[in-house]
Amino acid sequence: MALSDMVETFGRPTYELSEGITAVAKWMHKEHSHCIRDLKRWRGCFEMFAERVSTKCRLLDFCVGFIDGKVWKTCRPSRNQELAYEGRKKQHGLKSQSVVLPNGIIGHFRGPVLARRHDGLLLQQSGLVTLMREINRLLGRVTSPFYSLYGDAAYPLSGV
Repeated sequence: MALSDMVETFGRPTYELSEGITAVAKWMHKEHSHCIRDLKRWRGCFEMFAERVSTKCRLLDFCVGFIDGKVWKTCRPSRNQELAYEGRKKQHGLKSQSVVLPNGIIGHFRGPVLARRHDGLLLQQSGLVTLMREINRLLGRVTSPFYSLYGDAAYPLSGV
């Protein structure tokens, strides 16, 4: 719904709607950001996730989620343009990394960071490899096969 439609629907000026939307976003972050920052809370579902992924693609045994980075385009900043410039796609923006689980929910989120940062650096900063090792240990998977995440070529093999 566009802001102009919301003005008409709710009979409030745009600045009041904007303040309301900001207040709700801040509340959601304060109360529920742990839901997208703690992949461990999903460990009880890992066996089911791995089975679901495996039934769709036999090559992905023990895969419990899919990881990728995304560049969110922004307007060119007036200062420090080079910091926000992502050269490969020739655009300015911010980047985030998320792990999407087979149930469609984002189980882990990192960002935003500058768009020029590589997905591998985001992975390192997020601590996700260490987190996956800890989850595997908690689930009793101390030797192969380990539960894992599948990503594109920007994500290195970690041996987890």
